[in-house]
Amino acid sequence: ANLLIDNEGVLQIADFGLARGIEGENKEYTNCVVTRWYRPPELLLGERKYTTAIDVWGVGCVFGELLKSRPILQGQDDIDQLVRIFNLCGSPSEENMPNWHQLPDAAKVKFENSERRIIEEYTKFDPLAADLLDKLLVLDPTKRLTALEALEHDYFYSTPLPAKPSEMPKYESSHEFDRRKKAQKQQPR
Repeated sequence: ANLLIDNEGVLQIADFGLARGIEGENKEYTNCVVTRWYRPPELLLGERKYTTAIDVWGVGCVFGELLKSRPILQGQDDIDQLVRIFNLCGSPSEENMPNWHQLPDAAKVKFENSERRIIEEYTKFDPLAADLLDKLLVLDPTKRLTALEALEHDYFYSTPLPAKPSEMPKYESSHEFDRRKKAQKQQPR
């Protein structure tokens, strides 16, 4: 994600190169947006009529990363990214992602049926954090929390309350570009 956080806790949002204003419903956009590890399933399946729900998915990925201290969905390519999403969020169905199979790239994906396991995997960090993450990483973009709904979640009003920047944990750098570069160096020539 293009979130720059220094060791003092200062957050900067960067790279608005493909940012667009909201232009109304049924507007078609390019679907090759958002860094892969933070890209929602509807974009990976070729959706071109999307909403700000794609940003909420990205926030969920960043939130999960803050809990685990590493990116939570590190797909090697778009298909692998979808498989990882479905392994964590459950396989798509008409109940949890209506009409998913009608998206342009749905036929390209083969996956095994998986159960949703966000709560089980993240409750160890904090039950309220797991609940918030579970509501951010929803396959159906129309069922994801909005940004305003997320801010009203009990997680933000429970103890421990937000830490002072000086009390924030320190993290190592983690970036998709670095991972690709490392993989290229390891490939035989």
